[in-house]
Amino acid sequence: MQIFHGFEATDFEAYAPSKWQSNAFNLERMRVKDKLISLGREISPLHPSPGSPPLSMEASVEHPALWNNNTVSDQQIYFTRSEAERRELSSRNTRSTSMSSLVADPSPFREHMLLCISVAHPGAEVSLRLHPNAAVDRENMLSKLADRWHMQSLVDLLNGLPPAFLLGLTGEEHSPATEVDGDQLRGLLQRFSSAARDPGDEPRVFTVAHSYPKDDVCDAGPSFLDQAREALQALLPLYFHLAWTRQNDFVEAKEAIREDKKAKLTRGIQAGDTIRVTRGLFAGKIGVVDAADAKGQLKIRLGTMSVKLDAKDVVLK
Repeated sequence: MQIFHGFEATDFEAYAPSKWQSNAFNLERMRVKDKLISLGREISPLHPSPGSPPLSMEASVEHPALWNNNTVSDQQIYFTRSEAERRELSSRNTRSTSMSSLVADPSPFREHMLLCISVAHPGAEVSLRLHPNAAVDRENMLSKLADRWHMQSLVDLLNGLPPAFLLGLTGEEHSPATEVDGDQLRGLLQRFSSAARDPGDEPRVFTVAHSYPKDDVCDAGPSFLDQAREALQALLPLYFHLAWTRQNDFVEAKEAIREDKKAKLTRGIQAGDTIRVTRGLFAGKIGVVDAADAKGQLKIRLGTMSVKLDAKDVVLK
């Protein structure tokens, strides 16, 4: 495994605004990406809570592409839920996102709450980020924080962060997390909720971040690893408090996931549908579906006879 040796001034220059949309600087950015991946691997594993599965680490692309609107203004590594969990929530996130938002911001990582380490021209940043497109995490957070006790718990967590952490939405002035109160947080969440319904030209991302000027990062050398790890560990309780999990479900997403799985297994066939059997002993026969279960099994009436068949063995008539 490659060891993290620190960042240099040239790493930050790879993200000068004049280079954002040019493929000529892909190699420079690839070197920074490799350093970030080394940093992330040395920090991993990150567990949101004791006994929970570790967060998965992914990296942003280093070249202009559809995923970044052909602009590479920074390089990031993300820590978020596993790929299997992301697939599980994907259909629900997509259903809740407007087509214009998907076109403007197509990266799949914007569909989930993230812990990030990023490198840009001004310096480095360690942050918790929630994009408006992350429908399940967004609605889970807003629903949970409608309760006064959970809201106060979040205020306490924010106030307990190290002094350098700032809280806010992109495009707004950020405030010290240690000084936020319930009224300020409620106002910010209302603006975030409104931005999710009407995203406009620039998505308003909910962010809790610790920024490091590039000179300080360069001076820190390999010890920036310890600073980044400490900052991420400070953000983990926030992630655990806000991100959707089966144990932290304030939007009944578990039931929606079960229904999505059932719909895939039954191929959309429901009780009352008329079907034709396509294979097996009853191939060619016409019947009516009496029931469909979560395993993709159909109870079908074929004349006076009732049989159980797999959904893949029938088609809608």
